[in-house]
Amino acid sequence: MSESIIGLRMTKTFRSGMTVPYAFFTITSISGNVDRLYLDVTPFFNQEAMENGYSPLEPSTQYNFVPEGENRWDSQAYAYLTSLDEFKDAIEVKR
Repeated sequence: MSESIIGLRMTKTFRSGMTVPYAFFTITSISGNVDRLYLDVTPFFNQEAMENGYSPLEPSTQYNFVPEGENRWDSQAYAYLTSLDEFKDAIEVKR
């Protein structure tokens, strides 16, 4: 069985001006249907901060896209995010 993507890691400068070298972005909500998916993407200081229940660095940002078929919407969602300029340098984190 293949590993699942659980988030994206990258260096990011946030609105506060703080630059975080290992910021971790994860999809905290996904909804929609075969016509359009809506994603809430939440940034954390790092993966461990997210896993240990710490507060996000900023509120979630919503994205949306048209999925290809009904299979693996989570994988399609992360592929969509990495196609955006905002996440072009992100590294997929798998489990």
